[in-house]
Amino acid sequence: MTEQEIINIIRQYEYVPKDLLKKLLCRNDSKDEDYLERKLRYLVGIRCIEYLKNEDTYCVPVFSGRVDKNRLKALWLLTQFDNISEHYAGSSFILIVFMSEKNLYEIVHLSSTTYRIAVAAINQNTDKKNMPKRIVIVDNENEANRIGNNILKELNCVALCTVSDDGEIISYES
Repeated sequence: MTEQEIINIIRQYEYVPKDLLKKLLCRNDSKDEDYLERKLRYLVGIRCIEYLKNEDTYCVPVFSGRVDKNRLKALWLLTQFDNISEHYAGSSFILIVFMSEKNLYEIVHLSSTTYRIAVAAINQNTDKKNMPKRIVIVDNENEANRIGNNILKELNCVALCTVSDDGEIISYES
């Protein structure tokens, strides 16, 4: 990982907890973690990023203070994939778009109150021939049951799950 890769991740997602940053950038290697720690201290020192000590989190210097918890959940989910060539913050209901092993994926957040609007908006802007594989995050198992399999098939959903704030992932059948 380079300094620019670290900066790009923090700038793109605006607010990244230290544990999540380690999981995104280090592959269970203490040398990588030591290197990341040194680079983070250096980047904080030259004011490229800021460290929120009470939250054990890194952010961009102009951080608004609004944390997108759903996007953080999507980032935790991203750490479960190998061979990610690119990933980007999405907008609206699509939280993250990424490439893995030549497949395009989107991580989407749905709730039982907004899924109809979300599905309509997502499908309106999707090329039906090259539809990405979608991973849907819901808030809890009840939400998963309310949304239903028909909607998930319409979205080309390959996985349905919940993600806790600290990264625990529970999958449901889609």
